Amino acid sequence: MKTAFCSDFPCIGSKAEALPDIQPNTSEGEPIEINYDTASLTYVYQAIEGKAFMAAIDFLESNKPEVYDECRTWVTRYELRNPKKIRWSQLPLHAAIVFGGPIKLIELLVQKYPRACRCTDDQSMLPIHLAFRFASSDAILWALIREFPEALNAKDNKGRYPLELASQGEAWKKGEIISFFEKNAKQMVVKTESDQRVQNAEAALNTQLMKNAEMAQTTQILKEENEQLKTENETSANEIGKLEAQKNHLNKLRMAKRKVVKKVKENEEKEEETEQTEQKVQKVLRMAKRKVVKKVKENEEKEEETEQTEQKVQKVQKVAKKKKFSWFPRRKKVRDNVVSKEKMMSTTSGDVEEIENAIPEQPEEVVKDLENLESKMLQVN
Repeated sequence: MKTAFCSDFPCIGSKAEALPDIQPNTSEGEPIEINYDTASLTYVYQAIEGKAFMAAIDFLESNKPEVYDECRTWVTRYELRNPKKIRWSQLPLHAAIVFGGPIKLIELLVQKYPRACRCTDDQSMLPIHLAFRFASSDAILWALIREFPEALNAKDNKGRYPLELASQGEAWKKGEIISFFEKNAKQMVVKTESDQRVQNAEAALNTQLMKNAEMAQTTQILKEENEQLKTENETSANEIGKLEAQKNHLNKLRMAKRKVVKKVKENEEKEEETEQTEQKVQKVLRMAKRKVVKKVKENEEKEEETEQTEQKVQKVQKVAKKKKFSWFPRRKKVRDNVVSKEKMMSTTSGDVEEIENAIPEQPEEVVKDLENLESKMLQVN
């Protein structure tokens, strides 16, 4: 919102022509205006109005980016019945003088925004007018005069010089500056290097604005880098999530592989055991087969032996039968038997000959031997 309190100086007096033509320009520190009743007040103005001067000093010494903007912000209050009519309007420097701020606060406000010493309020009063009116200390008066000496020749909207407002203060004759100017009221032309100070102030202002622009550019770059970092972090988080999913998948595959390998190993062991069991079974079968073959062979041999024995027994029975029924105590028949026996011996095998040779002369012994042979054959069968 445009204000007319710093761009024009209607009450500067004879020195007005020597002042630089300062046009409102935001890039060069154009003042800002806020409504006291409707807008949010600045921190420094609230601290000054609440007389929390140390808080205001700490804020100004913090050198935060918003310090400069708050020092050049006008606080204006409008009439309730006529919202277009200004009730009062002042900068933080004006307010600090009105509420009796200490010298350190005044110096900081002048340092942060030197142009405030050249700005008039709604009554066309410069800060020096208010300093004389509210009986500020000599240190405050000197600080304002050093920054803008021509202010001593400026008039308010009622045509009053700053010194004329001193009589409205409570102790207006106690200050050295007031006494000095009372004695030399007719020689109030102050010769200073005002133009050079203004140029220095403008140069400092431009430097500060350049620094602020650089800080804003740096802030923007940092914001962009921050956004880029956030994007990269999100991308990294997504990649990490994908990698974690792949890792979990690989772990599952490894576990499945281990299970498969374990199962294959178990199957191989089972197959090996089965093969060994089959080999044992084959071995047992071969052994059993051998035993069976051997047993069959033995049975065949026994059967053959039994058959041969039966044949022998039959032969022996025949021989014994012949001997039994042809046995007589007569010697002739015995000789005939001996002769027949010799004939039989010549026709039988070696075993029959042994059996015949073992037959005794008496028929009772022969019968007993036959019975014994039959019982043995029965046992074999």
